[in-house]
Amino acid sequence: AVSDWRMLFIMEGIPAIILGVLYYLIAASRPEEAAWLSPIERDYILQGRKTAGGSATWADYRKAIFNPQVLLMSAAYCFWLIGAAGLFMWIPAIIKSLSGRGITYTGYISTVPYIAAMIGLFVIGRIADRVRQRGTVVAASLAGLALFLLLSVLVQNYELSLVFLVCGGTFLFAPHAPFWAIPAQLFPPKLRGAAMGMISLIGNIGAFIGPYAVGYVREATGSFTSGMLILVASLCIAAILAACIRVREKIPAVVPAKSAVV
Repeated sequence: AVSDWRMLFIMEGIPAIILGVLYYLIAASRPEEAAWLSPIERDYILQGRKTAGGSATWADYRKAIFNPQVLLMSAAYCFWLIGAAGLFMWIPAIIKSLSGRGITYTGYISTVPYIAAMIGLFVIGRIADRVRQRGTVVAASLAGLALFLLLSVLVQNYELSLVFLVCGGTFLFAPHAPFWAIPAQLFPPKLRGAAMGMISLIGNIGAFIGPYAVGYVREATGSFTSGMLILVASLCIAAILAACIRVREKIPAVVPAKSAVV
């Protein structure tokens, strides 16, 4: 049958194959080939590559990995992913439970928070670049996600709960861009990989914990409410930790276009 589970996987795989081929044909391998870069941006990247030489020692790596700000970001990322991963793993089940509708309806409605997430990723990323206070933007985004998730749990009306869930979706992926820009401000290029690796290692423990925590509480209580409250609490902790991140801004001023070398 064309509607069985095999066809579902085929339909999900075809767009990835098409996009993979298009990416191979269109994407640039080097900054010099990237037509979407302005001359200023291209020259800045090339100059940075020239001045980023040198190798790091084991002592340098240890200092980067165990830097207090890196450990703080690791803890924030862990609690953040407990809440976020737990949420996006269970969104379809939550909507199905709240609406009492079938799988087809649930599938369509479950896409709405992710549409909001795409918008939030772009808008909040632009805001972070404008205000240059990335730790604050990350903290505010996590607090916004926690707030709307809490409201979606507390209200008894399905339509209003769905509205709050969609509003929360705006902040689901939005903190990623400003969050991962912070290590670039803390460390030189040769140490950024070590710092980001440490943050990702500790943080993704939360991505493992979150879905299991919701599922365990769901089975124990027969309701998603307690599990959602755990996610809200985790996101609140992540927001507090993110607000404590301190980064000295090192991004250079933009060079006026007329002074660029073309």
